[in-house]
Amino acid sequence: MLCLSAERINTKAPYKVSNIDDCSVTFSTADGIGYDVGFTKDIFIFDEGAYFCFISNHETPSHSDIKIFQTIAAVFEDFLTDI
Repeated sequence: MLCLSAERINTKAPYKVSNIDDCSVTFSTADGIGYDVGFTKDIFIFDEGAYFCFISNHETPSHSDIKIFQTIAAVFEDFLTDI
């Protein structure tokens, strides 16, 4: 099952995302800071339908960038429309 579609996300996100795997994507900001965003199934709380979300950056951000939020929001929107 494909949880996230980079193609769909890129129609809404200001930063171009690429799939890492079926349920996670990566993108880089204008300053070259890389981010990974994704979801993993949670087998500890519920048997089905529960997910953990992760957001990680590869470097320390130098300043706030609204496009990061907008890109992450597009990832969440894609995930929530596909479940």
